[in-house]
Amino acid sequence: MEFSILGPVDVTVGGRSLELSGARARAVLATLIVHANHVIAAEQLLDELWPLQPPDKALASLQVRLSELRKVLRSAADSPGADRLSTRPPGYLLRVAPAELDSCRFTELTDKAADAMAGG
Repeated sequence: MEFSILGPVDVTVGGRSLELSGARARAVLATLIVHANHVIAAEQLLDELWPLQPPDKALASLQVRLSELRKVLRSAADSPGADRLSTRPPGYLLRVAPAELDSCRFTELTDKAADAMAGG
């Protein structure tokens, strides 16, 4: 599984994009990716998704998107029963290995390039 945050937000498995249910689901996924491997509080998610004024049913909308994402990620999991997205008080946790995240790979490659340039 590969997570892309540089450019269009996407999750791919074997080069195939997973079906996400629209812009709000991608926004939730992007926020979770930015905070990958750290619990992000539900309140913080709401603040980042609706910075000015959340709609009346913002929490319900967030929970629906999280449920949809959980199902999509679970259906494409590398191993049975692997939950990438889990509920952890006070919010949610998206588990992503550094090699699965394009921004981590980018940082690693630019560091290697800088080392190579410094070494001649």
